[in-house]
Amino acid sequence: MGSIADADLLRALEEQPEEWGQVRISVPPETGKFLHVLVHITKPKRILEIGMFHGYSTLWTGLAARAVGASITTLELEAEKVAVAEANFAKAGLSDIITVIQGDGKQTLAALAGPYDLVFLDAAKEDYAAYFDLIYPRLSPGGVIVADNAVSHGEYLTDYFDKARNHPNCVSVLVPIGTGEEVTYKKG
Repeated sequence: MGSIADADLLRALEEQPEEWGQVRISVPPETGKFLHVLVHITKPKRILEIGMFHGYSTLWTGLAARAVGASITTLELEAEKVAVAEANFAKAGLSDIITVIQGDGKQTLAALAGPYDLVFLDAAKEDYAAYFDLIYPRLSPGGVIVADNAVSHGEYLTDYFDKARNHPNCVSVLVPIGTGEEVTYKKG
């Protein structure tokens, strides 16, 4: 972690999510920590998040992104969630590295060029397979997709699993942390 302030912020995110407008946090703290560690390990330059809710996962990712010199683009459909998240990013001092795009994720993603080194997917579960098709061409060689809810909502993700696990240029594995993360690596 970068500083004492970062450690305090991470602890506050885990222990007092309601102070960050998290009536219901979108990912469990262990998933936030997993993303935080993954950013430090992979050292991406460009991160994409699809579905940010109130920005809880983005804050975890953002602190690590700042430490490694990365930027984040995050997509969210609902204006109310964007407002809460942007206030959280400002409170955390991360507004300069996080760009929020409001709108339907499939449409906004289709307009983005990429490449992205790390993608966190936490949107409508029935759309994950369609998102894979949009993400893959925008994912840099050696890039990683982390798809949330792979255990808790696995019945909705069978098409996504099929695409990620059987793609000839990917290696994909289920990581049983939080609600389950399908981690897919794009070979170079």
